[in-house]
Formats: sequence, C-alpha cells, structure tokens
Amino acid sequence: MLTLCTSLLRRCHHQTLSSLATSRSLHRTTTRMTSVMAASGQENMPAAKVQRTEPPAPRAAPVEALRVRRTNEHALLPKRGSAGAAGYDLARIVRCERGLLSRADGSAQWTQGGTSCLASVAGPTQAPTSAKEDAERATLEVVFKPRAGLVGSTEKQYEALIRRSCEAVILAALHPRTLIQVVVQVVSDDGGVLACALNAACAALVDAAVPLRTLCAAVSMAQEAGPEGQLLLDPSAAEAAAAAAVGTFAYLPLLHSESEEVAAAGDSIGGGDLQLLTSLTRGRLTSDQLLDMVEAGRQGADRLAAFMQQAARQV
Repeated sequence: MLTLCTSLLRRCHHQTLSSLATSRSLHRTTTRMTSVMAASGQENMPAAKVQRTEPPAPRAAPVEALRVRRTNEHALLPKRGSAGAAGYDLARIVRCERGLLSRADGSAQWTQGGTSCLASVAGPTQAPTSAKEDAERATLEVVFKPRAGLVGSTEKQYEALIRRSCEAVILAALHPRTLIQVVVQVVSDDGGVLACALNAACAALVDAAVPLRTLCAAVSMAQEAGPEGQLLLDPSAAEAAAAAAVGTFAYLPLLHSESEEVAAAGDSIGGGDLQLLTSLTRGRLTSDQLLDMVEAGRQGADRLAAFMQQAARQV
C-alpha cells in the first residue's frame, strides 16, 4: 500500500513539472513573437491612411504644324528667283512641347522628324561668381549635351553658336548681374540637330518668360552633289551624309523700325522680313550655291517663324 501511494505521488509530481515546462515554453515563444512584431513595427499597427493625391497641373498640349508637302521623293526646292520658290513647307513634321521639366524655370522639347532636342532654362538668377557677373547685362551660359558620348570640339562649337544666337534676342540689359543658363540635351539625331537645338533653346526661353526682342528661327540645308544637285530643306541624316555641303542658318525677324529702314534703303528683305543672324556650313560651295542656300533657308524659316509664334501663344 505504501509503495502504491509513493508511485502515485511521483507520477503527479512529473505531470506537474511537465505542465510547468510547457507553460514556460509557450510564454517564451509568445514573448519572442511579440518582440519580433514590435521590432518590425507590426504590433498595434494603425490602420493605413488613404492619401489623396491631387491630379498634376494640366500641361500645355503639344503644337504640331508644318505637315509634309513634297514635290518629289526628296522634297526638293527650286532655284532661287524661280516662280515656284515661295510657299514651301519644311520636309518633316515639326512638334513643340513646353513645360516638361518641373524643376526648371522653363523647358521645351523641339522635334523635327527623327531629330529631337530637350532644352531647359534656369534664371535669371544671381551669378554664383564674379567671373560670371556683368554689371550692365545678364550673362548667358549654354551647355550642349550629345545623345551619347563625351563633349568634344563639335559640341563646344555648337554651344558658342547657340549662345551668340540667344544673346541676339535676349534683352539682357533688363537683368544686370544675373546668370541665365540654357542646357540642351539631344534626345535623338536624324539630321539637322543644330537647328533643332537652336529652336528648342528659343522655345525654352519663351517658356521661362525671359524677356526677348523677338524669336529666332533656325533651319538646316543640304546641297546635293553633282552639277544637277538640288537644295534639300531640313535633310535627314542619310541625305546630309550624301550631300556635297550642309549648312545651318538662323534667321531673326526684323522689327518694324528696322524693316522700314531696310525698305527705305532699297534692299529686298524677302522671306517675311527675315535677316540672317548666324550660319555654319560644311563642305564645298560656290558663291551662287551659298546664296541659293541662304535664300531657300529664309523661305523655310519664314514658315517656321509663324509656327514658333503659334507655339509661343499656346498656354
């Protein structure tokens, strides 16, 4: 009898110890899970708040014009002085879209066929150093970035030409001791990239509300090889590579007073009162071919200037 009681007491003692061990193990597991949830921030997590995002401000719709009107498969232009020389459109579709970059004071993307450039404008702002400060006028700085690769001598030449062209239209005397920075990024290049960059920079200045005298319109031209070679307005990369000479011409619309002075002197303005602002040519050209190229470019710039005015009025 004594032996039976002793065995029963031992069994109860073992069951009690097992229960205590199990409860301690469960307590440790629960404590570990609570620690992990607290470390990860999942314990007592508040209900997710639904944030209402306001729709972005409406952006100006891109302006498209200057549809293709070809006289043949190469969009040839007649010779200077011929009866059918006026009224030619650019050989490729032109597209302008402003206000693309939110952190810039002004931006614009200019597209001509397969060539596209994105320009941004910062300023007028205070010049960071005295070397870039002019006591009488604003300083203009231009950065030209190619689509790929490093900046070379060609890009530096483009920067200087764009800077001179923009300085001719900016009323820099209204903002002395300031800096205006223009950055042009080539998005795609299918010929006429310099003319496209010039037009993009001008459109970005308009978007940044920089005071301008007038607008600058740039076109590219190509002279076909051979004695029967024709002029190509806004050539593609393949057409420019096969041409004997290519050129980029920027034109500045004459102001009303300047137009009266030129007309009084007996000079023909032509092309909607456009004067040649700057040019860059490559290849061999005779004097007559160069004059033909300048005149044909003026005809294209006349239509392009009207398109730029339409794009500038777009809100």
